[in-house]
Amino acid sequence: MGVNAEYFEKIFQVFQWLQPDDEGTGIGLTIVKRVVEWHGGRI
Repeated sequence: MGVNAEYFEKIFQVFQWLQPDDEGTGIGLTIVKRVVEWHGGRI
C-alpha cells in the first residue's frame, strides 16, 4: 500500500484525486499537511 512517488505533490493539492471516481472533496490531505506544517512538522 502507499502512493507512488509520481503523485507525492499532487495528493497534497486542493481538489485533487488520484482516481476520478473517488469520493470526497479532495481537500483532506491538503488540510492535514497544512496543520502538520503549522506545528513544525512535515509529511
